[in-house]
Amino acid sequence: MVTRSSMAAAVGVGAIGSLVKVLMWRLYRSTDFEVHRNWLAITNELPLTKWYHEDNSEWTLDYPPFFAYFEWILSQFAWMFDREMLVVSNLNYASKQTIAFQRLTVLLTDTVLLCGVVMYANGSWEDKGSCGEDGRRETQGLGRKRLVDRVVMGLVLIFLNPALFIVDHIHFQYNGFLMGVFIISIHCIRQDMCILGGILFAILLNLKHIFLYVAPLYFIYLLRRYCMHHYGSLSPKSSRIPKRFSMSLGFFSIDIANLFVLGVAVLSIFAASFGPFIVLGGVTEVRVILSRMFPFSGRGLCHAYWAPNFWALYNIVDKALELVLKACKIPVRSSGKSMTGGLVQDISHAVLPSIKPVYTFLLTLGAMSPILWRTWKDPDPRQFAWSVGLVALASFWFGWHVHEKAILTATLPLALGVVEAYCHPTDAKVDAKVDSKGAENSKVNAKVVNAKVVNAKVVNAKGAEDAKEVADGFTVYVWRLVAFMILNIVGNSSLLPLIFTRKETPIKICIVLSHTFAALSLALKSLSSHPTQASPNLNPSPLPSKPALPLLPFEIPLSHGAVRVVGGLYVLGLGLLQVFESVIQPMYLARFEFLPLLMWSVYSAVGIGVGSAIAMVV
Repeated sequence: MVTRSSMAAAVGVGAIGSLVKVLMWRLYRSTDFEVHRNWLAITNELPLTKWYHEDNSEWTLDYPPFFAYFEWILSQFAWMFDREMLVVSNLNYASKQTIAFQRLTVLLTDTVLLCGVVMYANGSWEDKGSCGEDGRRETQGLGRKRLVDRVVMGLVLIFLNPALFIVDHIHFQYNGFLMGVFIISIHCIRQDMCILGGILFAILLNLKHIFLYVAPLYFIYLLRRYCMHHYGSLSPKSSRIPKRFSMSLGFFSIDIANLFVLGVAVLSIFAASFGPFIVLGGVTEVRVILSRMFPFSGRGLCHAYWAPNFWALYNIVDKALELVLKACKIPVRSSGKSMTGGLVQDISHAVLPSIKPVYTFLLTLGAMSPILWRTWKDPDPRQFAWSVGLVALASFWFGWHVHEKAILTATLPLALGVVEAYCHPTDAKVDAKVDSKGAENSKVNAKVVNAKVVNAKVVNAKGAEDAKEVADGFTVYVWRLVAFMILNIVGNSSLLPLIFTRKETPIKICIVLSHTFAALSLALKSLSSHPTQASPNLNPSPLPSKPALPLLPFEIPLSHGAVRVVGGLYVLGLGLLQVFESVIQPMYLARFEFLPLLMWSVYSAVGIGVGSAIAMVV
């Protein structure tokens, strides 16, 4: 149920965001604009069996079939603006009407993202309530304001995310639409609608195959949550498995009926996607489509602009070692292709071992295995969004030929995890009153954030135990927020080089800074009034005011001076990088065109590495 107040908030934020996006229509656009115009023409002018064979343009169709169908649907309206955009031979065609149409389609399809965020914020509230066992009761009175704040936080962190403004509405892509489908799928999983969540994810895979990175998590979660039961567990699905429809496998039983239904539902989506090509062109069409989707030959470890991940650090270490060895007159191997040339190509490392796709696959699988194992042991829908973000981070950090824009597949699900744990200042209230009769008469009335409201009057040790529960929940929330803010700020900043024209430089900087300040304001609002910080009657010992990072053998207090200094210097470094790119390099180092991109990649990789490490252990 979406309340009127939350819907009003969504309309307000959506209107503001849409207005800003419209003002960007006449700004810089990348070659991706021509890519999608060409796909409009291909799907409109050519028969279906020729879609994945057309190669007059270098921007051939290389997305899965559902996205091709999506382009075909858009092309049915394109003629109303300009018929010439639908001619395949009109390469690099960009009339005012064509620009208006394509920009408008991105703007309109962003409503899918808007709906997804509102659905998730409302749905997770109603399921358990941000702070109540009966969330529906909390949507009355003061609870309604809390719900609105929750929705606004989700919209600010996700719908108004500057990375989407830069990538979709300046650079030009349809990531908002795709991320909307992604978030609605996560919302369905959160609400225990496993079949619908699986169907939507299958649709997403057939829209853009980059989401294959998180497919292992979906597979394990749906298998364990919907199709399997571990003896002795309290899975809500397990008690409803009739013996005649289950098969025992050691400590597990499999619900054959659920497994069959889920399998048919998912496979039917792939049949709808690839089926028309098989019927009209034969099985060979599938091979052609897959070869377009996964062109490993000619594409090296890194994209032209290195994604800020582990391989950016690996490359720069290799380059530094090469320079040192050459200075020492020590021969090094060379493939004749420069990894700093800004080109998409296969490259070999000069000193360190060259990386093959299989190595990146094994490293990625190893990095995500702790999350997959945790999900296997406890398929908790409340943790699903955060787990999706972590798996996407592992793929971004170690994947083969990762695009810098792929950071969105991690940061936006992590934002959902923050919204899941979002605590309004009035949601958490701990009133500790100790009278003169001693500790045996102490009572703690606690409203606990994170999963449910606990109104408890407990004596002695039980009171301290409940207070500690509040502290632990607050600590996890704080560090989730810290991890997200680091990844969000650094990830957004790492996308600034995508827009390299002078006219757009002040605009992109203002967008990122405005969002950063808005997100920090919302975060500080939720933290500053928490009872661990604000209650004068509360014994501070069980509720520390300086949350320390959990799961480590030592404490890292959030308010430690060194943490603040290092963080501040790092953020300052991001600003200095922008100054170097915009002023110093063009004036004094013009022949080193790739240098700013290299510096952005390496510097951002350090920040994303720190943020990823914190997110993994929270």
